[in-house]
Amino acid sequence: MLSASMAKILNEDPGAIHAGDLTKLHRQVDKLVSLIENQLYCIAGLNASDNAALQEPHRKTYIQDLASEVELAQRGIYRLAGSDRVEKRLRILAIVSAITLPLGLIAGLLGMNVGGLPGSMFRYGFMIVIVLMVAIAVVELWYFKRKGWFD
Repeated sequence: MLSASMAKILNEDPGAIHAGDLTKLHRQVDKLVSLIENQLYCIAGLNASDNAALQEPHRKTYIQDLASEVELAQRGIYRLAGSDRVEKRLRILAIVSAITLPLGLIAGLLGMNVGGLPGSMFRYGFMIVIVLMVAIAVVELWYFKRKGWFD
């Protein structure tokens, strides 16, 4: 978790924190989100259980209180990671769009039912187009990976 010294540095001089430290902190927050979601799922299962031992009033109340506490923790951790999740989803959507748009354009142009398309009379024209499309997708993936879009 966030060490006391890191918290102190963040409060006093945020510029002194290295990117690697923030990446570690970000991974810890992601793990915490996953852990809380799993706990909430388990507690909801216990709450919905038909087990006679869990239906006793004091146990039922305890499970409901536990669910409330975990929901509060979940809201707090979502405030820490919520905007980050939306950003990640939008980034992935942008990557998928950027990769599929040129491929769709090529497929659309070559799929037209008109004469005189380049490569249509050439024996290996279809294979060249397929290799070209795969090469475009690979180059775009490499570019996005190099620019850190998948981090």
